[in-house]
Amino acid sequence: MLKRIISLLCIIMLLGACSTRKDSFKNRTYHKATAWFNTLFNGQQAINERLKEAQANHQDNYFEVLKVSPYGEFNSNEDAEQVSYAPAGQGLGLMGAVQSGNLLNNENSTRTGYAKAEEKALKAIENHSMIIKGAERNKEIARAYLMLGQARYYQGKTFPALEALEQVKRMGFKKFIPWAQYYIALAQIQGGNHYAAAEILDKLYATKDLKKPLKALVAQQYAELFYQAKNYESAINALNEAIKNTKNKKQKARLYFVQGQILSEIKDYPLANEKFTKAYKLKPSFEMEARAIVAKAMNFQPKEDNANDFVSALKKYARVGNYEKYKNEFLYAIGNIEEKIDSINLAKKYYLLALKDPISSPQYRAETFAALGNIYMRKAEYVYANAYYDSAVAVIPQSRRKEELAELSKNLSQVMKMHYLVVKNDSIINISSLNLVEQKEFFKHFISNLKKKDEEQRQQDEKMATEFKTQRKIKSFDSSFGKEGSKFYFYSESAKATGENEFKRLWGNITLRDNWRNSATGGDALAQKKAELIGQTDAKNPRRYELEYYLEQIPTPTQLNRLKLERDTTQLKLGVAYADLLKNPKWASETLELLLASPPKKDSVKYEAYFQLYRINRKNNVLLSDKYKNLILSQYPNSLYAQYIKNPAKVLDKSNSEEALVAYKKAYELFEKKDYKETIAECEKGILDFEKEPLSAKFLLLKAFAYYRIEDKMAYFSALNQIIVRYKDSPEAERARALLALSSPSKKKQILEVEPQTPKQEELKENEQKEELQMRQGISIFG
Repeated sequence: MLKRIISLLCIIMLLGACSTRKDSFKNRTYHKATAWFNTLFNGQQAINERLKEAQANHQDNYFEVLKVSPYGEFNSNEDAEQVSYAPAGQGLGLMGAVQSGNLLNNENSTRTGYAKAEEKALKAIENHSMIIKGAERNKEIARAYLMLGQARYYQGKTFPALEALEQVKRMGFKKFIPWAQYYIALAQIQGGNHYAAAEILDKLYATKDLKKPLKALVAQQYAELFYQAKNYESAINALNEAIKNTKNKKQKARLYFVQGQILSEIKDYPLANEKFTKAYKLKPSFEMEARAIVAKAMNFQPKEDNANDFVSALKKYARVGNYEKYKNEFLYAIGNIEEKIDSINLAKKYYLLALKDPISSPQYRAETFAALGNIYMRKAEYVYANAYYDSAVAVIPQSRRKEELAELSKNLSQVMKMHYLVVKNDSIINISSLNLVEQKEFFKHFISNLKKKDEEQRQQDEKMATEFKTQRKIKSFDSSFGKEGSKFYFYSESAKATGENEFKRLWGNITLRDNWRNSATGGDALAQKKAELIGQTDAKNPRRYELEYYLEQIPTPTQLNRLKLERDTTQLKLGVAYADLLKNPKWASETLELLLASPPKKDSVKYEAYFQLYRINRKNNVLLSDKYKNLILSQYPNSLYAQYIKNPAKVLDKSNSEEALVAYKKAYELFEKKDYKETIAECEKGILDFEKEPLSAKFLLLKAFAYYRIEDKMAYFSALNQIIVRYKDSPEAERARALLALSSPSKKKQILEVEPQTPKQEELKENEQKEELQMRQGISIFG
């Protein structure tokens, strides 16, 4: 009987504690305990599990300074799931749970991860909040709002997250306020408000009594803001503070690695390598260990370091089993070292070996292709350079670097055509200047070399064909009738795969077509393309061994004159392209001075070359620039360029053409009519037709807005990135940078407010009066 009475008293006391309207110790204790153990604990577990998944799935790009967070970026997301919690209709507390038959408070929910955590937080707030006399009496509700803010931040719900986190601050429970402030700073960064985030982090960073885990997080995020502002010294100091307060070895190694990257960027290589060594010694993972080794090797300096020591160490690491996956990266680093000490052939060898090894990362593969492209570009082997850049673009993930490589490849295509046209015309002009006897000798020697090359190619093809037939095909056939079952390709998938791999090893991954074995593939195709560009004989030409065939091709005096004029104008374009497309004023100056030494047949080409040499070298080679400025003033005192030199505020005679203005107006009218697909088509046409006019940037910006309207986010961001890469000093590029920052839901309305406008004549004139733009507009050869 006594037991029953005691049990009944306990139930009565428990029922009394269920009330959220009584401010007693037992009520607070009950709701704190049930809020945590019934809901918030499960929500925190859901967040922790999803963060572990994010860390495991995140792929770092080691060619950029790593983010301090190992989880990747949590970007603003308009499409995130809307989460709400509706309590059971039977009332609250224990009686409600008893009436609903859910005594353990286990409600069925299909949500997982951050959405589950958000739901659990809302449930805790709904069921356990104790607001008495206008104040929250249950501390766990502050924790619930903090979790709610975290869960929403991780889902990309910037402003709902800020609302929840501000609620934590209003409650006044000091234990949770610093954490709320930290997540408010993260949400502000997510929403693009870096200034507000910096103010919050600055105050937190200066707070002395922060717990170590939070101090580490604040310091590392503060360091990232410093780095983005190019305040490298402060970034390093903040990272030191983060490292001091971080216990986790993997995260500490990551922060050391970031320090090493920043120090490498500012060319403090010895200290950078110390940081990479510290990261390596903490043994964070095989991936980061291997990348720390490679990062140190990439900091090799020929004047201070011993190349043999570096190369030997890399070869040793490449043989370590744990780093086998990263062998291609070690080979890439060796190639980089050989390139720095001008062992170009060895550099090419190691880069090619890196490409043959299994891929560890698409970024490393892309940069290896790009490194080979750089080597061939410096040698003016533009066909090969362009092929490697194209390969880099094909394998690298979407990023700013991809846009840069794509732009370089596109620009190089233009330069390549001009370069080889100059080479071809120079060759024809030089041969035409020889007498008949010298011409015959020249072509006899050329034909002899051609026969040798053809014979070598024939023998190589024959050898490969024999190897394929005797060593692979016959062997497979002979073993196909063994006692243990057929091994013939059509009856064994593994044998079939082996055969296919051997075929590809010998012949490459070729397309099925007639005469595939003798067709040009790979390097042969590139060599053939180069031969076509410089006017060499087609390998299929039946008359390629006949002397008379070549003598018949020698141009007449009239044709020679036309070739010389074409060569002069093309070489002028080439010089300007080196400067403006490839950003190489040295090559530009050499090309233009070579043109002047020829000399050009037209005086207009000569004085435009003078002006370009003045313009291109104005910042980096003042002596050379002044030389050609004085030649313009002395030889062409009344020319447009002389007027410009005397009065830079004078507008040059090349502005947007009438055709470009009409085309832009048409595209904009289509945009206003909401015919966005046609707008994109018109913009693409305008970009191609008026590429060298100031309006080309506006066409690309309008195209970006059209993509935004049809909700093609990837294309929208890609177009904005293209503007930044192609027109980096233009007003459109500044606008694109601002738009990229406006990625949060709150900023979308601002995007609508800065839609493109039909350019007014006054605006165009104002832009044209910018000094550098004026000078570029003076390049009449692109008209």
